[in-house]
Amino acid sequence: EFAGLSNFSRLFVFPSGARLYGALWHNTAWFFGIMVFQNGIGLLFAWLLFLRDRGAAFFQSVFFFPAVLSPVIVGALWRLLLAPIRRRRRAP
Repeated sequence: EFAGLSNFSRLFVFPSGARLYGALWHNTAWFFGIMVFQNGIGLLFAWLLFLRDRGAAFFQSVFFFPAVLSPVIVGALWRLLLAPIRRRRRAP
């Protein structure tokens, strides 16, 4: 039997409607809370790096280091994987 839109109409009425609106409110609150927290941390770090204080060069290096290190590690691993196997000869 085809239900059509009756399932959706039942979704928005009491008692399941209260659960739906509660879940939507919960997800919205988490979304905005996490978004404000993550963007706030990112803006704080950007502002600290923008300042030309004593430690700015250190923090710039610390934040840029993973971007440089990742391709180096991947390249070294590929080199190990693709390198021919070299066996040592035993002396007779």
